[in-house]
Amino acid sequence: MTHDAARAALAYTSAFVDEMQRAGVRHVCVSPGSRSTPLALAVAGNSKIKTWIHIDERCSAFFAL
Repeated sequence: MTHDAARAALAYTSAFVDEMQRAGVRHVCVSPGSRSTPLALAVAGNSKIKTWIHIDERCSAFFAL
């Protein structure tokens, strides 16, 4: 991924997370990995959303329920 593409992905996901927060989302489960890095960084950068980190996606989904 080029530097410009990475910056665009982070801008897009930051806008997405901001809209989630405005819609009332207060908690997000994240399973960080190379493909979800922009989303994980955007969630971590939003101080109004509590971030829960789980290494395994299945555990994260169970916790979220």
